Amino acid sequence: MALSIAHIGVLTALEEAGLEISCIAGTSGGAIVGACYAAGVSLEAIAEGASTIRWRRIAGLQRPRLGVFSSENIATFVTSQIGDITFADLRIPFRAVAVDLLTGEEIHIGEGDVGQAVRASCTIPGVFDPVPMEGRLLVDGGLVNRIPVDVVARMGADIVIGSDVSYEARRGRLPKNVLEVTLTALSFIGEERAVRHRELADFMIYPRMEGISSLNVSRWREAIQDGKDAANDVIPSIQQEIKRRSQWWRARTSKKRKLVSPRLAGDV
Repeated sequence: MALSIAHIGVLTALEEAGLEISCIAGTSGGAIVGACYAAGVSLEAIAEGASTIRWRRIAGLQRPRLGVFSSENIATFVTSQIGDITFADLRIPFRAVAVDLLTGEEIHIGEGDVGQAVRASCTIPGVFDPVPMEGRLLVDGGLVNRIPVDVVARMGADIVIGSDVSYEARRGRLPKNVLEVTLTALSFIGEERAVRHRELADFMIYPRMEGISSLNVSRWREAIQDGKDAANDVIPSIQQEIKRRSQWWRARTSKKRKLVSPRLAGDV
């Protein structure tokens, strides 16, 4: 989850460049950042909240059942940042991606309690207790869709931008404990599909995240800067594409107007 702090830097760079986000889809830690931003929480406040995350705060130790830890504290943390709200209250359309442990079906949560939806999206199987929701047993969506660019495309995004914080972070870094081994192994699940999704995106952003652990948030400032730097490398191309599409749209609209006679237009 600590790697997802880089998404804050990505959003910061996009915001500073004046690029408006029309919809968001997030998986796992990306769902936390995405939900907070969609709720209207400032990036400064999201960064401040992220800097306070500790495993002892997120992981509620319980008697083992279907996981070592309870995932309820994830929902509690999200609610502390955005309030007790539903998807209908969000300022930006948002989807949290999870997977049904009973069927393997990918679930895009876009209704109900936002905190519980993010909790489901972040529930690493075997580590956290799965989340029961409407007859399903939900766990981390990263198992099936780590880069949900297809989800935002279906939500109506004109230009789809993906942010992959684990792509660079896992390269050449030796896991230091059992949990890091689990997280690294899980990051490779669904990699074939992730490759296809990177190709579906109009633009992909890859924060460097060199030497940053997926568990330790002590380097959160570096993670945010890595996200910002990576986004700034891509933003000129995004702006150029927006300009190109805008020029095409104006030309197309102008052509349509010329095909309509003034009298017919007046009658309409």
